[in-house]
Parts: sequence; C-alpha cells; structure tokens
Amino acid sequence: MDHVLNQTPLIASQRILREMIADGRLPAQERVPTEAILAERAGVSRFTVHRALEALADEGLLERSGKRGWTVAAGAGAPTGALANTIGVLGGEFDLTSLARRGTQAQHLLVYAGARQTIQQAGMDALAIHADRISTTGIDELRAAGLHRLLVLLDCSDQPAIRRWLAEQARNGVHVVLHSDRAAPAGCHSVTSDHSAGGAAIVRALHQRGYRHPLRIHETTPGRKRHSEWVAARDAGHEQACAELGMTVRAPEQLLVPESTLGQDNAEGFEIKVRLAEHVLAPLFASDSAPDALIGMADRNLFYIAAALQRLGLRPNQDVALIGYDATWNFCIEQRFQPLIPALTVNKREHTIGERMVALLRTPPAAPTRELIAPCVIEPQG
Repeated sequence: MDHVLNQTPLIASQRILREMIADGRLPAQERVPTEAILAERAGVSRFTVHRALEALADEGLLERSGKRGWTVAAGAGAPTGALANTIGVLGGEFDLTSLARRGTQAQHLLVYAGARQTIQQAGMDALAIHADRISTTGIDELRAAGLHRLLVLLDCSDQPAIRRWLAEQARNGVHVVLHSDRAAPAGCHSVTSDHSAGGAAIVRALHQRGYRHPLRIHETTPGRKRHSEWVAARDAGHEQACAELGMTVRAPEQLLVPESTLGQDNAEGFEIKVRLAEHVLAPLFASDSAPDALIGMADRNLFYIAAALQRLGLRPNQDVALIGYDATWNFCIEQRFQPLIPALTVNKREHTIGERMVALLRTPPAAPTRELIAPCVIEPQG
C-alpha cells in the first residue's frame, strides 16, 4: 500500500483496501493482513488503518474474524457478471480505417489499436463506449454487469466534464487509465509519451548528423491557449539537450495562424498558412544566422513550411532539414498540397502506450500512477 496524493490518509487507506478487494488481491473470505502490517505498508498510523477497516466493514466488504482480525466478506472480491472480463474503451472514434484521414486522429487510433490487440491477447473483451453517448444510468448498468475497468483515449481525456465524470467512476471502484498529457483526475492512472525526452532526442539526433542551428516553429492561435503541458515539456527537453551539447538555444519562432484555419483540410486554409510561414521565414533566411533545421510541432505542420521554403528559393531537406513529430506524415491529408517526407520525426510509440494502459488495468497499482513512455527518433524512408 502507498499513499494516494491529494487525499487524507483515511480516505487513501479506504480506497486502497477497496481496490485490493475489487481486483482480487484480497479474495473473498481471505484473512486481511494485520493492522500493524497494513499501517507499515501505507505509512500511516494503526488508528487510521483501524478506522478504514471499520468503514469497509460498514460497507459490507469486511467481516470481523475473532477479536482483532478481519476477513473479506463472502460477497466481495473481484466483480462477476457478463462484463467482468471486459475493458471499456472510452473515446470519440474507433474506426481504424480512418487512419488515412488525418494525422491528429491517427495518434489516438494507434493507441486504441495497441490496446485492443493487447486486450485480445489477454483473452479479454473490449467494449467501445462513445464519449458523446455516456450517461450516469448507462454506466451504472455496465458496472452492475461487472465492468470495472475503463481505458480513456486522448481524443476525450481532456474534456472537463468527462474528467469530472471519470473521477466519480474512480470513487465508485472503477479502475480508470487515461492517455493524457495532463495530470489524471483524482483516483485515476495515466500513460503518455515522454515529451521532454522526445524534445531532447531530436536535438541529439540533429547534432549527430552535423546540424548546429535548429529552430523550433510553434504554431499558435491568437487569444487561444493550446497544448501548454506537452509544449512546455518538449521545449524543456530541447533546451536541456542544446545546453549539454554546447548548442545555442534559440527561442521558438511563433507562427500565428487564424482560428478559421484550424481543422480546415482544404487548399484555401493551406494557402493561408503557407503565406504566413513565408512571411515569418523570409527574414530568418536573409540573415547571417539562418537555421539549418526547422522543427515543427507535428508532422502536419511541415507541409506548409516546405511550401513556404520553396517560394523563398530553398530546397526542403536539402538546404534546410525539416523535422517533424508524431510519425504521422504518411497519414496527413496535407500531402495532397505539398508532397514531403520529414528528414526526421519522432515515433511516440502509441502502440506501447495502449499496451501499458491495459497492463495497468489488469494489475492496478495501489496508488494513482503516471507512466511516461520514451519515444524514439526515426529517419523516414521514401
């Protein structure tokens, strides 16, 4: 047993004991470890453990065994029912054939593909739950049928209403694991890519190939705060690696795009971004400190940057390297407007993220856990 952050010792102890009963670590009718052992494991007082045990007895999960002992009640233990061997997957889209539609969708669908394969290999079932169709009544019925594991995809994990709902499910004994770059809701676990490691890995890969003057291009929208957590982590890794290698740390160049272009996969929106990029890049390459590599926030950002470079008389990936992120260039619809393969990009290992999410649901840690999956730099081949 470990402490659960942001909870009182009593509440944390109760929750951990409930989880141990729910996932079978404390099977029905098995004797519970002594209060002294539980207190030592949890780092709390025996009085706190005693109160937690009494609270679970009031809920019908524990029974007295002699004067000082406790056993798990016969009706407790791992859930039973039609969905006891099922993992619910909460998301906005589950159609794997849509991978070719959009790079940004490809990321969460690749996580889903990894999770679904791992669920099947474990002899379990996956139940797709659409985020826009969930209801309190519906989830209560699923819990009653034995569903006690919930995997949440990135495309809905950051929505405030859903995050509040997930915290409620965790309080009700459901094991919840999110793919999210933000801190998980109370009582939930999360798995995500290590963005700091990814930012540093790009710098090291460029240094090994002889590049010394990389420049980050950050696409932003006026008046709209977006992606603050992972951008900050990636920037921190980039700057740390530059410092370690003796490379000059250049501030990111901000490319302000109008909100009307967000999600617009058409020639008009692409042309707007090309012109904006051309305006930003022109003075940089007219100076004595021109960059030798441009690092985009994602692969999809590189296509309009490449088009802008061509208009400036520069050859993408010959005069200046174009570095992406997400390894989704071959899924991006922008290929229609500007063919391009990044010089380097980062594989966030979405399949592994899905695998680890399932592993956490099958064997839940005692305390909420955040796992970071180390990405890897790849050199795409034409």
